[in-house]
Amino acid sequence: MKKYTLKVLSMIIILLVCFSGSVGCQSKQPKPVPKEPGEDKPPQAVEELETLSEDLLKSVSKKEWSESTDQIKSIHSQWNKFFAAGQKAGLPPEVAKSFTQDLNTLTTLVVNKAMEESKKEIELEHEKTEVQLQIQMDQGKNSGDDAGGQEPSPPKLPKEVLPDHYPVLTSSLSELQVSEAVVELTKHIPSFIGLYKSELPPEVLKSKYYIRSIKISAKQKNWEKASIQLNKLKETWTGLQPKIIKKKEDMAVQFNQSIVELEEVTMQKNPTLATVKSDIALENIHAMSKLYE
Repeated sequence: MKKYTLKVLSMIIILLVCFSGSVGCQSKQPKPVPKEPGEDKPPQAVEELETLSEDLLKSVSKKEWSESTDQIKSIHSQWNKFFAAGQKAGLPPEVAKSFTQDLNTLTTLVVNKAMEESKKEIELEHEKTEVQLQIQMDQGKNSGDDAGGQEPSPPKLPKEVLPDHYPVLTSSLSELQVSEAVVELTKHIPSFIGLYKSELPPEVLKSKYYIRSIKISAKQKNWEKASIQLNKLKETWTGLQPKIIKKKEDMAVQFNQSIVELEEVTMQKNPTLATVKSDIALENIHAMSKLYE
């Protein structure tokens, strides 16, 4: 327990250093030299940023805040590695600034959650100690002088025996806010990849972002934002559809239908169905990505 708490606190200190450093590194940066996009393959740092953001989304959905702090630190590091290469490739200053702002916002939210979790773990351990002490006292009263029995095992509190899938099924508003912040961070990845030569069309990753944003907005019952993102998804799909048809026509039909059904349940303002339909659309995006491997 102490090791866990020390780990979380040490990660928070490191993240705060990264946070302050990332704010400062964006000031008075030279303007990027214009360069024709698609000349080179994306650097390793871009691939790492994409992978880390995907892993972070999974950790946040499972409320694994210690793992999330590790991943946030790595994202700060990979962003720092990519920044110079991005400038040379023509990364617009406003895109870099927007990514930094979103990353700092997300860092603050994850750090706060990690601190809350650490506090809860300490309180839980204290509660368990009190319960165990009470059990020992009660046993002592019942057995009189014969107190040499077997040491009782530490009690498990109800909050400790919840099923493994419980965190995924129950998200507070603040936890949804963290998930939304992670999704917002992923919207920049297509811009980074678009600077280089890539087999996977950036529109595929843009579509993934819009679908996830719709899913989170539906859970938050923010139907205005969900509607806006849905229109952007449809607009992106208009440009992407011919490329997918060339690869696999059935896949294009399948994804188009998933958008139609997602739009229907969004108009109905049904968060449960919107979540289900979003997941189906994301499965299609995954299959679509496989076409370019």
